[in-house]
Amino acid sequence: MRRLPLHGADGVLCHASASAHLAWAVRAAAGGALALCPDLTVPVVDAYLKPARRREQRTSARRLLAELSPREREVLLHVAEGRSDAQIATELSLSRYTVKDHLRNIRGKLGGDSRLSIARLAWQAGFGGDSVAGGPETASA
Repeated sequence: MRRLPLHGADGVLCHASASAHLAWAVRAAAGGALALCPDLTVPVVDAYLKPARRREQRTSARRLLAELSPREREVLLHVAEGRSDAQIATELSLSRYTVKDHLRNIRGKLGGDSRLSIARLAWQAGFGGDSVAGGPETASA
């Protein structure tokens, strides 16, 4: 279905509802517009817009994460991995209180009000998974 417009189709209708939409589809196609069955509009638009939205979110999230210190970024990456404060403290050889201080600073800089909101920003930036060891510069784009 996605290839049809690329190969010159002026419109795509669903068999089940074609008779209800044929008149406006013919007029739209004759006028140079792409006529899509209403049932196909959301999936087609999403297929084209979601990648652009994800790129925009990634760019915005990376811009925010650039405001963090290297240590704050490291703590955030561990949060994105789902680690607890105690686990982060052990992994980074810090006290739990220092981890809590870093998290407070991270939330302040990122405008996040919860652990989940700052983890979401890390995920949107493309961090998490195996990127903790290599840092944000080596995270896959």
